[in-house]
Amino acid sequence: MALEAWAKKIFDSNGDLNVDLIEKPELDEIRGFARFGSGNVKWNYASRRLYPEDRHFVDDDGTTFDVLHEYTLLYTDANELYFVIAIHGIEFAINLGGPEIDGYNDWLRSNAGESPLYPKGM
Repeated sequence: MALEAWAKKIFDSNGDLNVDLIEKPELDEIRGFARFGSGNVKWNYASRRLYPEDRHFVDDDGTTFDVLHEYTLLYTDANELYFVIAIHGIEFAINLGGPEIDGYNDWLRSNAGESPLYPKGM
């Protein structure tokens, strides 16, 4: 999902899929791990609950709705790219460039634990 979300962002920003960028060798490790479980590396991810599964959100017009999933890409000051997705209120984050998640945890500490999905709180 992370690579597909990044490809969509690239396409949406300039109308071109830019295959060269998506097929960069720097992404081979995560691509191989996701597709084939290849490599001797355990690919770490972060997870935490953001809100209860049954939480109802309120739209500007007062109607309520449920959020099944939502995602974003996070570029950190350390030039790391993270895919962050919440499914039924559980947030997952994965580093596209390597199996380490420390940079995401550092980002959370620097941002008072706020989710990149809700940078100004919920």
